[in-house]
Parts: sequence; C-alpha cells; structure tokens
Amino acid sequence: FHPRRQIWVGFPTVVAVLANRIAPGLIDRYLAKSGYEGQLTDTVQPADAPNNLFDPVPGPYAAHGRFDSRHPRTGSWEMFTSRHRTAFWACVLIGVATATHLMAKRLRI
Repeated sequence: FHPRRQIWVGFPTVVAVLANRIAPGLIDRYLAKSGYEGQLTDTVQPADAPNNLFDPVPGPYAAHGRFDSRHPRTGSWEMFTSRHRTAFWACVLIGVATATHLMAKRLRI
C-alpha cells in the first residue's frame, strides 16, 4: 500500500467529511452560520498577552491552549485504522463472518 494522501483525524472530521458527501449545500449553510461564532470566546485576554498577528511570538510557544487539559488521550482509532487498513478490514470481515455464522447456527436450532 502507498501512504494515504488524506487522513481523517478525530471523530468530528469523520462526521464533517461524510456529511459533506451526503448534503454539501446543507453543511455549507450550517458552517456559514455557526463556524465563525464557534471560534469566538468571551474570555478576555490580558493587555500584555503575546500575539502573532504580524510576527512570531518569541519563546517556546507551540500549538497549545485551553483545551490541553480537557482530553488526555494520546491516540485515535481513526489514525490507527488509517495506518493499519488491511488488519482493520480483516478484523471487520472476521467479525461479520463470525456474527453471520452464529446467527445461522441459532436459526437452525
């Protein structure tokens, strides 16, 4: 297999991509209405808070913020299944075959 060009990271991404495939116009209207407001906050920044509007902020800043402590998980099932597609689909196939076999066995009894 070749490396994938796109990887869906996070459940909200999966929902957004699949919803966009089903009803793109509806999703566009929803995001136009709620996307901008979803990025706003009522939290007041201190006057001396660093910003990177025109120049990089000096110091050891990275992609961190108020959500760092909300979710301590270190991995995602989406990333795992993207990297191990063959094993994932083999497990799905085995699960479906097992469920089918068990259902057929119950119906015979």
